[in-house]
Amino acid sequence: MSALREEYAPPSTNFSTAVRENIYGAQSFLTTSIYYLTSFKVRMAKSGTPGGNFIGSIRAVGGDGKVTGPDLASGSIPVSGIITGLNEITMETPLLITNDTLYALVFGGPSGDSNNYVGVRGFNPGGYGNGRAQVSTDYGATWTLYATDYEFQVWGEGLGQPYIIRGQHIPGMRTCAGNTGGN
Repeated sequence: MSALREEYAPPSTNFSTAVRENIYGAQSFLTTSIYYLTSFKVRMAKSGTPGGNFIGSIRAVGGDGKVTGPDLASGSIPVSGIITGLNEITMETPLLITNDTLYALVFGGPSGDSNNYVGVRGFNPGGYGNGRAQVSTDYGATWTLYATDYEFQVWGEGLGQPYIIRGQHIPGMRTCAGNTGGN
């Protein structure tokens, strides 16, 4: 069973990034243990009628504190299913997270325009001391750091716990009951 591993829960939210097509948001976070990241949640609200899927991914963070490289894991939810509040994006395959490492939650993808978007909510000034909010206006190719933070939760499974995804045993995880092909 997944457990809450990292989070930033501000007393309220007072800013929003209008995520749509070319505009992506990201929140870096520092890990506090080793685990398999299975999902993350961010506070969202739809404005107008954006479409398509809201894509969430995990990426590395470079020495400059900015998102770098390709997706390490990803998942998506239909924009039509987004509620006003925390929404969960489950990774298609869990990502083994290492301790004391900066990663970034990256979100984007819905179709829309300045009147039709998914607003990802946060707090200004940021109060999370182990990462920062970032915005990209070119589909995630380059990033600008801000002194703000998005509200987020990172969920994951500890090492040695049973875990099967789509019938496949995850390496390094204890074999689940009924798995005759595992170790």
